[in-house]
Amino acid sequence: MKQSEKRNRPEEVASFLRGKIFNGTLKPGERLIEAEIAKKLSMSRGPVRDALLMLEYEGLVTAEPNKGCTVTRLSGEDAYEIFYLRGMLEKEALKKCGGKLMDSSIFTMKNIIDEMREAQEENRPFEVLVECDERFHEEILKSGKMKRLLHLWKTMSPLNSAMFLKVEQSYEYRKEVLRRQRVWEYHLDILQILEKGNLEESMRAIDYHYVNTGERIWRCEKQREQIFVSDRKRK
Repeated sequence: MKQSEKRNRPEEVASFLRGKIFNGTLKPGERLIEAEIAKKLSMSRGPVRDALLMLEYEGLVTAEPNKGCTVTRLSGEDAYEIFYLRGMLEKEALKKCGGKLMDSSIFTMKNIIDEMREAQEENRPFEVLVECDERFHEEILKSGKMKRLLHLWKTMSPLNSAMFLKVEQSYEYRKEVLRRQRVWEYHLDILQILEKGNLEESMRAIDYHYVNTGERIWRCEKQREQIFVSDRKRK
């Protein structure tokens, strides 16, 4: 086997498992056993172990000493905090550029939206949308022209996959989003506001995108908990 193929095997395993997590085949709290995955994929445990480390970094897998790995069960509170912090950093970048994004960033973001639309129309893997979303919002940070601010934002980037998954898992919120518009349309709305160069409008758009989303997920989680408790009491 070529060295490049060996290096790519963990990425292939991670992509396989990521897809299973996104489509709900692997559910929150479900154990991921190296030996079983390796046997299923007809490979050694090394690439599987490396893949699980990658998914742990992305926030999709949780590793516990002496217990192994499980699919992450992210709480509504976790989601809210991460959405809030990402939005806060993006608003700081907007302040630094006075709400006026670079022309190159606007151009890139338009192309990314086209990629999103194509991905949704062709029903491509969900992680394609995650990657597009990441690149879209990175352009906002680039316009702030502060390397450390961009670096700080990127430290939370691996959790973007987990955030997208949390939105998908929140049935009440997901139903609302699907009824209103598709992901690429939502980002087009954001870009149209950012293009105007009005700082206050742009910051409100980012707040709505992050804080409102986090709050909705949190409320949905609370409602589910209340329903669960009520059902248990009735039984």
